[in-house]
Amino acid sequence: MSPRKQMIVGGFLAVVALAVIYVNLSSSVPKDGKALPAFTTDVVGTAPWSMPLAPRPDDIRFAIIGDRGGLSRPGVFNQAMKQIDWLKPEFVLSVGDLIEGEVEDAATVEAEWKQVEAEVANLRVPFFYVPGNHDLNTPVTVEAWKQKRGPSYYHFIYKNVLFVVLNTEDPAMPMALEGAQVYREELATLVASGEEAFHNLHNTRVAAERATAAIDGRPRPAEYAGSTNEAKFSKDQIAYVKKVLDENRNVRWTFFLMHKPAWKTDGNFAEVEPLFAGRNYTVVAGHYHSFDHTVREGHDYFTMATTGGIGTTDGPGKMDHIAWVTVGDKEPSVAVIKLNGLLDSSGKSGQTSAY
Repeated sequence: MSPRKQMIVGGFLAVVALAVIYVNLSSSVPKDGKALPAFTTDVVGTAPWSMPLAPRPDDIRFAIIGDRGGLSRPGVFNQAMKQIDWLKPEFVLSVGDLIEGEVEDAATVEAEWKQVEAEVANLRVPFFYVPGNHDLNTPVTVEAWKQKRGPSYYHFIYKNVLFVVLNTEDPAMPMALEGAQVYREELATLVASGEEAFHNLHNTRVAAERATAAIDGRPRPAEYAGSTNEAKFSKDQIAYVKKVLDENRNVRWTFFLMHKPAWKTDGNFAEVEPLFAGRNYTVVAGHYHSFDHTVREGHDYFTMATTGGIGTTDGPGKMDHIAWVTVGDKEPSVAVIKLNGLLDSSGKSGQTSAY
């Protein structure tokens, strides 16, 4: 074949290839019914890019936040909601501890939820609530959750991905009045005088408790004896999880959201975790205010740090952050983004107190 013919054939094949790309990437259909291409170009032959742009309509991009409550530092969560909105996720998931709770005064609980709702309103996408031990620890907080949030465990499916929200406070462990008073004093110190004053007060109390052999500083009635870190799942909740998983075996991925990282704590998670077997899944929790990632039987288990809560330990796990999750045609991608590194178009984060 002559060089001229080779050039003609090569050019023809390039045009055909470009036409195939053009057709294959046509995805959006306007009201007149005519398909519009997702990607077009005037480049023929060798192209200065690694691959053509292609629509990925099944991809999901969402954010997960850590604990807001558990001694909330003023302003951090509110600004975090604004920062997350810059990223335009499809939705946002929490891991619980949104209010402080630890109180039996309905007006206080109502005010705390109103504050959270006002801050969440900075988002222009759905926000999914998950209950934590601060959200459910007195009869008043439990009732407030029922009235405002509805069920304490539930599921939803989006783009054939299953999200299962678990309640690790089932049944809730009520706070003793002595412990609640101590907590409220610490919260007042944090708000009024800052972290250093809070840590000084807290460490003094912990030392005194150890000297007197107090248990966790928060005595409870005998029927609620046990660790405050215990993750509890009722028989009804376990049956619910089993039913949901049995009915949704063909989803492409499953996310389990819970407050306490039950695989690290006391409790009856051993009755729940075996139900996860035989599927692709990821587990995300919070509670300890320090980031951690571990792999159990080939599956990712994340413990979120804070999105406004007080950092209780020093080290690399202490941070205010979100998890940015992308679900494609393979296993999800999870990126940890610190709030003080998430900047707007002017190069500012808006954060003045994030770790």
